Amino acid sequence: MEAFLMRRGSTEAESSGVTSKDVTAAKAHVLKGKQTITSDSNDAVVEGTMKDWTHAGQKEVPVTDDGKDTGGFGVVYEVGDAVYNGIWVHVPEGYWPYKTDGSAELKLPIADVRNVLNIDPNLFLKTATIAGISGNINNYSGQTRSLSGYENVSLQPHPVDPSQGLVSAKFVSGAGYFDGTSIATCNVANLNAGNIKHGVKVGRTTLAGHGADDTNTITGTYTSDGTVTAADVRKGKIAYSKGQKVTGSMSEKAAATYTPRSTAQTIAAGQYLAGAQTIAGDANLIAANIKKGVTIFGVTGTWEGYVPTVNDLYSYGNQLVAWKGNSSVVFDTAQIRLTSGSYIETSSEVNLVGKTQLNVLFNAESTNESSFMVATADYGSNSIGLGGHACVDGEQTAVFPLANAQVNKKIRITCNNIGYRYIKRIWLS
Repeated sequence: MEAFLMRRGSTEAESSGVTSKDVTAAKAHVLKGKQTITSDSNDAVVEGTMKDWTHAGQKEVPVTDDGKDTGGFGVVYEVGDAVYNGIWVHVPEGYWPYKTDGSAELKLPIADVRNVLNIDPNLFLKTATIAGISGNINNYSGQTRSLSGYENVSLQPHPVDPSQGLVSAKFVSGAGYFDGTSIATCNVANLNAGNIKHGVKVGRTTLAGHGADDTNTITGTYTSDGTVTAADVRKGKIAYSKGQKVTGSMSEKAAATYTPRSTAQTIAAGQYLAGAQTIAGDANLIAANIKKGVTIFGVTGTWEGYVPTVNDLYSYGNQLVAWKGNSSVVFDTAQIRLTSGSYIETSSEVNLVGKTQLNVLFNAESTNESSFMVATADYGSNSIGLGGHACVDGEQTAVFPLANAQVNKKIRITCNNIGYRYIKRIWLS
């Protein structure tokens, strides 16, 4: 027999029946213990099958990584092209009016959460707890910790900057978290002031952003390799050698000027030059002022002429007074050549008053007890003999006194006997 519900109205026309065809709620949509006609009750009044979790207390539901259907960790659902990560929980069907505000509260088994999240206590601080697990990492914030012992420290030249050193240390005293307030230390064997060259600062850096002061550096005090003595140090100055104070005693030399001369002048070694040492120069030290072929202070002369004086009568080809000679005389460019029987004489008188001697510079060769006979040009009783000069081979100067010839007279020079005479210069003095 078909059952139905009647709706009572104020009139017969307003009253009508309700069948399963008139509802959409199935038995699963009706709380267990409650009865009504449902879409799947064939017009009969039945009890709902929806579990009522009211006042059942906090419920514990499993958490797994089996995928989307039962919850889990990883890629668990997609919305369009976006993929989301998270933990999915399978919540049993039923009515969940647990809290007064109408929301439900679930309890996830902690063991399941640990497994799904793969929590590693070695990856977070001891002061933190995740899913009931405390971390294992020590927190060294604000602390000073020693990195390692001597045997775990390595010092090497810096591979890029040769002015720096590279320190490597293995952390063996307990790993942990370090921040800007932490200080890490390590022990380096033999790194002390006594092993560092005196005055050298180890640890100081000029790298950008690190400053360049003497804070937290080691200044070397080692001086045992010193070889300096008092004589090696300037007078009054102080040095240190082999740990001892050394006061300088080196002699000093004040400023001085040296004029070149024919012998060397030496500045002694082992003294401090307290002033400039000047070697005088001379603008006249040029090749044109030095005899050709002669080198003076690195300058080789090129001069081939001679400068006559006011007392010269003849000088290397320059006739300061006119000279003439007999047929055997040859007037060369820079000399007068005479042989046996040759003579030369001035063309005019020469003032001999106030002069003491007549000088003749000449070169002789192939001599044989020959001599110059010098006399005034006047002949007969008016001539005045000035004496003779015995010749030898080579360059020489004949000197003839003028004490008995304080007159104005022509001068004649005669060459006696064999051999050549090459007169270079004739002058009065």
